[in-house]
Amino acid sequence: MEKFLKTRKSKSISFLINPFCLVYFSFILLSSFYTNAAIRFVKPVATGTGDGSSWENASSDLQTTIDASALNDEIWVAAGTYKPTA
Repeated sequence: MEKFLKTRKSKSISFLINPFCLVYFSFILLSSFYTNAAIRFVKPVATGTGDGSSWENASSDLQTTIDASALNDEIWVAAGTYKPTA
C-alpha cells in the first residue's frame, strides 16, 4: 500500500510540473515577438546613411521615421527644431 501511495504522489507532482513548463515556454515564445522592436534615431540634420539605425546614421525626417515604425518600436529624437516638410 505504501508503494502505491508513493507512486500516486509522484504522478501528481509531475502533473503540476507539466502545466508550469507549458506556461513558461509559452511566455518565452510570446516574449520573443516583442524583442524584435527597433530603435530609430532622429536628428535635426541627417548624418551617415540617414536611415535612422543609429545616432551615427540618424535620419532628419521625423514624420518618415514615425511612418516607418512598427508596433513597439522606439524613436529617439535629439534636441532641436523639427519642421514638417510640405
